[in-house]
Formats: sequence, C-alpha cells, structure tokens
Amino acid sequence: MPEIEYYECTTCNNKNIKINQKVSKKQFNDNEDSICRCFFESDKYAPWMFEIHGLSQALLSKTLRRRAIFWIILFGCASLCIAMTTLVILEYLNMQTATSTTIKIVPSLELPGITICPKVADALNFTGIYDNLKINFPNITIQESKDLILYFLAGHGFENMDDITTFNRSYLEYIGDKYTYWSRNYSTELFFYHIQDLYGLKCKDFLIKCDFNGVDMDCCNEIFRSMVVMRRGLCFQSKPGLKQKEVDDLGKLTVRINSPPSVTNTNYSYQKQIIVLVNDNFNYVASAQRFYINPNTFNRLYISARKIELLNHKNDCSNKIVGVDAGCLVKEWLQKNIFGLQNCTLTYLKHIPGTEGLPICNVSTIVNFYFLTIQYIRSGSTNITKCLPGCHRWEYTTSLQQGNSLKDFEGYNFSIDFTYNSLQYQEITEVYTTTIPGFMSQIGGQFGFCLGFSILTILQINVSLKCDGPRPHTKCSHCSNLWKSELHGLGFLISLKPGIGRYIWFIILLIGISAAIYLTSLVVEEYFSKKTTTLVKIQRNNKLLYPYITLCPKNADTFNVTAIRKDIWSFKPALPKKTVDNLIMYALAGGGIDNYGPLISNFNSGDMIELEGLMNSWIKQKGSISNVYKFILEDMNFNCTEFFKNCYYGGNDIDCCSIFKSTFVLLRGKCFTLNNFYQRDPDEIGKIGLVIKSLPSAFISNQTYQLQLVVYNSNPGSDIRLFPRFYLNVLDWNRFRFTQQQYDLLAGDSQCNNDPNYKGRGSCFITQWLNEKIINKYKCTFWYMSYRSPNMTICHPSIIIKNYNDIMPLDIQSIPCLQSCKRHETTVELISRPYNFKLAGFGKDTLPLFRIEMSHTLLQTELYKEIITTTVPGFISQIGGHSGLFLGFTIITILQFLIVILKTIKNMYEKLKNDDLRFILW
Repeated sequence: MPEIEYYECTTCNNKNIKINQKVSKKQFNDNEDSICRCFFESDKYAPWMFEIHGLSQALLSKTLRRRAIFWIILFGCASLCIAMTTLVILEYLNMQTATSTTIKIVPSLELPGITICPKVADALNFTGIYDNLKINFPNITIQESKDLILYFLAGHGFENMDDITTFNRSYLEYIGDKYTYWSRNYSTELFFYHIQDLYGLKCKDFLIKCDFNGVDMDCCNEIFRSMVVMRRGLCFQSKPGLKQKEVDDLGKLTVRINSPPSVTNTNYSYQKQIIVLVNDNFNYVASAQRFYINPNTFNRLYISARKIELLNHKNDCSNKIVGVDAGCLVKEWLQKNIFGLQNCTLTYLKHIPGTEGLPICNVSTIVNFYFLTIQYIRSGSTNITKCLPGCHRWEYTTSLQQGNSLKDFEGYNFSIDFTYNSLQYQEITEVYTTTIPGFMSQIGGQFGFCLGFSILTILQINVSLKCDGPRPHTKCSHCSNLWKSELHGLGFLISLKPGIGRYIWFIILLIGISAAIYLTSLVVEEYFSKKTTTLVKIQRNNKLLYPYITLCPKNADTFNVTAIRKDIWSFKPALPKKTVDNLIMYALAGGGIDNYGPLISNFNSGDMIELEGLMNSWIKQKGSISNVYKFILEDMNFNCTEFFKNCYYGGNDIDCCSIFKSTFVLLRGKCFTLNNFYQRDPDEIGKIGLVIKSLPSAFISNQTYQLQLVVYNSNPGSDIRLFPRFYLNVLDWNRFRFTQQQYDLLAGDSQCNNDPNYKGRGSCFITQWLNEKIINKYKCTFWYMSYRSPNMTICHPSIIIKNYNDIMPLDIQSIPCLQSCKRHETTVELISRPYNFKLAGFGKDTLPLFRIEMSHTLLQTELYKEIITTTVPGFISQIGGHSGLFLGFTIITILQFLIVILKTIKNMYEKLKNDDLRFILW
C-alpha cells in the first residue's frame, strides 16, 4: 500500500467514507487523483497486488492511456521474468557442472601402488623341484621336468607358457599323467600353494636393497608385500601409506633387484626382464601401464599425481568405490575367459569378488584351452562398461628415463628409482554451477528485478483467495507518484520534516544508490567482457577412435624402378641407364618430393634442357602429366601387402589392409594411414601391434632397406598434418601411448577459429604453404595435392626443379593458422628400445623390420570446455540482487521514474510554450 503523504481519512467499508475535516470539500473536488477515492477504489483489491511494483499504477491510474501503458509494461516484465526464471530452472535441472583445477603443494605425497613382477611366472627353484621329481620319477629327464613345470604353470593360468601349445596330443597326455601322479596327495589348490611355498620366489631373494627418503629400509618388511597379478603370478607391491617427504633425488625410492630364475626357458636360467606396473589400487592389480626393465640399465620412473573428485555420473564414475575398479576388471576377464567357459576359477584369483563358490579349475582343463583362454587376451575379453572407476580417485602419470650402465651391476641386476619430481599434485574437483542457495538466489533476483514481489506475495495470493470481507484502512494518499513508495526509503525521506534527520536519511539513500550503481556497473562490465572459465571433465568412453596414425618410408623412392625404366625405354629405347635414372629423379623432384636436392644439384644446364625435353616426351606418351605421376607414385609404388608384414589387435591378428588406407603426405609421398579404427579395450588388451617391412630406396640413400620410418599423428580428415612426427629406427621396438583431449572453446575467441568448415591448424598450414610456395607464384599444384584444387593445373617439373631449394623448406612466415575452437587432440608418449629377439622368443629377422605397439592408456577423454561465467539469467539475477539489496526497486520502478521525468519535461515544455505564446500576444 502507498505510504502517508498528505491527507488522511477513515473508512468503515467500501460504501461509507468519512472525509477528514482538515480536507476542505473544494480541495477534495479539485484534487486530480481524487485523494480518498484512491483508497475507495483500492479496497476492491487485495493488499498483495500493491506489492507487485507497477500494479497499483495499472489499477488506480486515472486515465485509460496511463493504465494501458502500465499494463503493457507489467506484461513485458512478467514475460521476461517467466522466461528468465524458466532458464534458471532448466539450468538447475540440467545439473550443469564446472571444474576447479588447483595445484596443491604438500609436505609429503603418498606413493601409488608400485608392483614389481618377474616377466614370466616360472621364477621357481628348479633344483628343489627336480630333486622332488626324482623321488617320484627316478628316470625323469631335465627336459621332462621343465615340461612338467610348464604344464603346472600353464594349467594354473599364467601367460608366456607358449611351448605348451606345441606339445602333441600323446606327449601332452604323457605329461598330464605324470602331473596327476605328482599331485596325487593334494587337491588342485593345495598342491599349487604347496609348490609355491616350497619352491616359489622369495622376497629377500628378489628385492635386494631399498632406500627411501634417504634411509636404508627393509624391502620385504617395510616397503613391499606379496601380491598376485592376473596372468603374471607372484609379484611384490609397495605397501599403502608410503609417503615421499623430500623432492626428487632426496626422497626417491630406490630398489635394487636380482634377476629371478626362469625354470622353463631352455636358453637361459635367469630372466632378462622384469615388469613394473603403477596404479592406484592396492587390493587388486589389473591391466595397468607397464614398463619392461632391462638388466644393467639405470631406470628412473617420474610420477605425477592428480586427485580427481567428480560428481556421480551414471556412465562416467561411481560413488560406490574409490579409485579404479581393478577387481571388476579381473572378474570380467575371468568371466569371459575362464568361468564363463569352464564354470570354474583359477587358484590364485579365487578371492576376486563375484567368484565365490566356484570350484578351482582342473589343470588339464586350462592346458587344453590354454591358447584361447590364457595366452592371448581377445578384444572384448573385459567388459569395461560394467567397471566404472570411482568418482573419487587418484590418477598417476609416469615417465620412464633409462640409461645404460658403463659396466654390469655388482650384487644385483636391475636398478629402479621411483620419485615425484616435486611434492605437489593437481586437484580436479567437479561442482554444480547452481546450488540450491544459488538457485533460490537467482529466482529471487528474477522476481525482484522484474516485478518486485517475493514468495510472501505468492503466499498472500493463496490466502486472499480464501478470505472475504472488507479490508479496512485508516490512511490514504495521492494515487499519483506511487513509484516513490516503491523506492525504499524515498517515501520516508519525503515525510520527514526539514532538519538533520532528513539530511542523514538523504545521505543514506544516496549511498545506497551509489552502491547499487557501482556494483551494477561491475556486473554489466563483467557480462559484456564475456569473462570465461574452463570446465575440465573426465569423460569415460566405451570406445575411442585411434588418431590417424600415418606411416611413411623416410625416402619416397620406394617404387619399382625396373618397371619405370622399362616404360621409359618403350618410347626412348636408346637412352642410357644413367639418363633414364636422371629422368626419374627429375620427375620425382619436379613432382614435389623432398630429399632430392643433392641429386639434382649435379644436373648442369645441358642436362636440364635434355631432361625437360624427355619429360615432355614422356608426358606425351602417357597422355597427360597426371598420368605420368599416377604411374610413378601410385601404380608402380609399394602397396599395402609389400609394406605391412603383420597386424594385430590385442591377441587377434587383423588384416592390415582393412584398417589402413593409402594416402599422400606433403613432400613425403605415398604413405598409409590408420582409418577409423576404434579401441574398445583398455591399454594392453586394446593395443594395436604392427610389424612393418623396410622398403628399398632406389636413389636417395641407394639402400636395399631404409633404416628409418616416419610416423605422423593427425586428426581425421583428408590432410595429414606435418607435425608432430616421429622417426623410428629399424629393429627397434616402439611403444606409443595416447591420451585424448577434447576442446570446446567459445566462438569469437581470438585464440581459435570457429568456422565449421575449418579443418584445423594442420590443414591450414598445408593450405598456406601451398599458396605461398606454389599456387600464388606459379598458378599450379602438385599432382598428389590436386584433390585440394581439382581445377588447378599440375605443375610442370621444370618449374619446381628451377626453384627446388626455395620451395622445399617448410618454413613460412606469419602463419595465420589457429586451432579450431571445437577439436580433439591426442598427446603422444613414445618409448623406443632395441628389439630383443631372445626375450620375444623369436629368431632374428631375416629382413629388417619396424615394430610398433600403440594404444590409449585409459578409455577416457579429458574435456576442456570454456563457459561464460555470467549468463543472461545470471546477469539479470545479479542486477536484481544489487538493486533489491540497496534500494528495493525494480525495472518497473525505473520505468515509472522515467515516465515521471518525461511527464515533468512535457509539463515544463507546455508551460514554456504557453508563456511564449502569452508573451507574443502581449
């Protein structure tokens, strides 16, 4: 209700009004707003109606035009309020989240679960076992003893017992009968533990020396404990609670290790490798990132930690566990490979949740299906969709540095250091962007700024609908300038008598106005500056697209040079072989292939003229320059079967030519690119393995076999970006590990390109390079790049040859290429080392080969999403909060104030106009 202004009256009901004696009849009749009639009319309406700013003006204004204006204003503000409130509610119901990333510096940091395993599970005391076997089988040979141990280990589900698959049926039955007699007094489970207890690997014989935080410690009692690992057998894992207290060298964990014995191997008595696994789970060890450690090398494993605290999402994580659910992964492998097929479980894995009550598998059962169940993990052998990681977990990134020792270690064979480079971790916390208090605050801001009512107003509406009878009042005021009562404190200021009280209240009101204006200006500035924050989210995937890995011979002269020579001699039979070879090099260098600079530099001017003429003849003979290059670079070049020797995914062989496609790389020539292949299993289970042949180089290196292979990492698309690239050496084993990031940046950001047709920075660089080096200067393009400009002329080799040294360098200035705002990127970690044929169980290659293994370590994507900190609903809520907190006015109050100003200006204008008219008439 409006506050007291000038006049008073008493009212008994809506029909009986007694006017205060102080108000003369003339004053009452002359008042433009009918002072007490205002309240006579207002008694028709509930009090809550006057709590909605502007509604009193719409109901009680004298003129129809003024009422219509305020009804339109009210309708507009109500519509805005409903729309913005709906957006706020939808935002809250969508449970939008944001992620805070913080670097935490701590005095100590707990080590992850570090598990050290012999590479093969046959780390047993052969002498002791052999003596035992001689008691049972006096005539048994050493080889039969080894085969019997092999049978025992394979039947209990340990990998790398490949030789068991080479036994013929009769010999397998012979060894099986011996095993049955040997274990006659024990059950399958008891005999397994009997052998392990008597002849198994002992910690003190394996882990020789440990040093942690600069202090010598007992490896077996203070640092490590026994742990069984799926398919690996007995290993040793660091105990929970080990905390590094000093940085890097000062706090590192150093472990000196003896080479474990190898009972079943016929080439050596001790194992030449051990395996290190790092994960966050101290109860179970599944497929984790593994490192193969060689003897007499210094190995340092740098560890980086991040603590992830996500909100519970159905398909991303679960609050039921903490960390990675390794137990689930092991159970899924058992389900797919063991008890799903044989309705039994393995002795050393019977403690896995979900296997309770299952019998122990008979050794002969596992041996008969060893190849399918144990040795090779098939793709899909673990259903990762059932094994959600914990929403609260630690993730560890590891980097291995290796260096050969100048001499063999004394007293031990392996040396490994584990350390955090710095005592800090990255904390990633996901929170809801709108909490319940924030949600209520935003709703209140919308209601307050647009209409000026609250939840009490809504409650009054409900109550008033149930009440009848008059609404008595004792006071009334002018119905004009009702906005003064909506600006909190202004009515009180006007009612005060002149004096110190009025001045103090005026100052308070001025401070409130100033604070509201200042804070509102900050909100407006923040909104229009489009300030952003970045949401970091870990998204789990059932499958991940492999990056477009492109494999290229280092030198492009891998074609059938004999067939090309014959083709040239078909129309120029008298040409010398040297001239023919020069023509081939001329064509390739002129076709935009790199590394021919030293060869064509030997051509003199006479050679150039001759070769240009021969090239024209060749073009004429083939019909077009495109046909010449198609013949050399495609028809006569190497094909898929000549390039790939073998491909496999997990434990399954796959057709290389079905997953790779032929492509061309700028300046490099013909290559093969991995095409739309998905990884569906984690890490080692889902890795791709490639064995690639070394191709000849006819001219550039003049070698029968090239010694290097070039690998490019690209995003899906027709262009192969030139960076990053990796050079792999022949006879090396190369392990690529991928981590995928997804970027979703806001449009208009000067740091990225938001054009939906933009193909990324790699493609942009190729476009800029071709335009600057070739197209703009010579109005032509390379044959193998003509797919980008189908109507562009193919460059004649003479043009490229004359400018070869200027064209070939990749460097160009001022590259206007930005990353795409919406993109996927893949971080690559590469480990390379000479391939050990003995450890792999193969004879040496008869031909030089390249070996590559690659996989995503985790089937997850790190999402980096840029979001605006102040949305439109939030912007309005904040303005409503500031104006409501300091002054209690709304947008309707402002509009009413503007109307009063306009009306005052109009009245002044009319007065001046009338004064001028009277002056003229006078």
